[in-house]
Amino acid sequence: MEIPERMNSSVVLTLLTQTDSMVTVEPLSNNSTNEDFVSDTAAIIMSVFLNIIAVIGIVGNSVVVLAVLFSRKLRTATNVFVIALSITDLLVCLTLPFQTVALVSADGWPLDDWLCAAIGGITSICFGASVLLLVLIAVNRFCVITRPRKSCQRFYKVRNLALMVSAAYLYPFVMFAILPIAGIGQLGYSKSYRICAWDEDHPKGEVNDYVVALTFGLSFVIIIVCYVRIYRFVRDHHQKMLARRGQQDGNEIPVENDFTSFDNTDTQPTTPSYLSTSANVNNKVNEPRRPTGMKTAVNRREVEITKNLFVVICSFFLCLAPYCVSLALPKGSPFSIFTGLPLMSNACINPIIYSFKHPLFKVVIRCLLCCRYSDIPKPSPTLKKLLKLTNKTN
Repeated sequence: MEIPERMNSSVVLTLLTQTDSMVTVEPLSNNSTNEDFVSDTAAIIMSVFLNIIAVIGIVGNSVVVLAVLFSRKLRTATNVFVIALSITDLLVCLTLPFQTVALVSADGWPLDDWLCAAIGGITSICFGASVLLLVLIAVNRFCVITRPRKSCQRFYKVRNLALMVSAAYLYPFVMFAILPIAGIGQLGYSKSYRICAWDEDHPKGEVNDYVVALTFGLSFVIIIVCYVRIYRFVRDHHQKMLARRGQQDGNEIPVENDFTSFDNTDTQPTTPSYLSTSANVNNKVNEPRRPTGMKTAVNRREVEITKNLFVVICSFFLCLAPYCVSLALPKGSPFSIFTGLPLMSNACINPIIYSFKHPLFKVVIRCLLCCRYSDIPKPSPTLKKLLKLTNKTN
């Protein structure tokens, strides 16, 4: 049977199926490689939760940044990484409203393609930087707890802190810039998951998964090693202190404050944290004995800060765990669709942890939330100027 050249393809299929031939022809789906795994109902549910996360995260992380801006007591080496982490979470929260636009749009990304690529790039870079900043926090706490104060002071200078934070952002930026340039994956709108991210539909998009898995795996190992060594050091030190206390008829050896303050008034040379030698005790025999209650409280404060930051690290990896599990599941699994929610929710969890558990942040944050700015400990020059302006206007 002859078929006209300009005949419509559907008519051709109809004619072929009506013939007595033994050939069966089935039309191919144009969307076989770009199937939408997120239904309209799931997209609406996810967009609602993402907007809630965005509001809580923007407010919470902004308050954390203001806390350090208004209080000199929070300007420590450790908190440099904490603030960088809050800024990273803030950027993620600012991109979430754009992600909801991508989710609820039935016809794909409605705005310019470059904007979707930028949103996906910011999200990817921020999550990579968050992991590296958590590593820097763990290493910092290890140094503060187990190393002499002077050596930590020399290492954590302002210049070195700036280089560390810059490297935490530069590494993921380079990775997500080089891979698309080399033709290995691309950033943009993912038709399968209806968001702006690393495009999983790209033929070489799985390379990104390997890079992310390697980075997260090494970071996780470093963090665990640091905190295990911190735990062992504090445990051994506590046992030694109990033994010495028994030998000295219950006299407790003073323990000095943490070094991590940029204020000149708080950087007087002292002995290393958690360390005290018998020579130091002998030199202070004839001196008036200082109250041990205050020193014990300072000691506990540093341990509490370390515990608090460990909770922050644990919350990040717990939020990341469902997404990691979804990578091993078949593409398009109903479970994998919603693993992005706990991953994004981590951007608003940290300020809540600081508000209830961090011994220093919770005081300043509560003063900010209650508008009691004059009660903020060690007010910064910026806060003093604002208070003077408000007093003049009143």
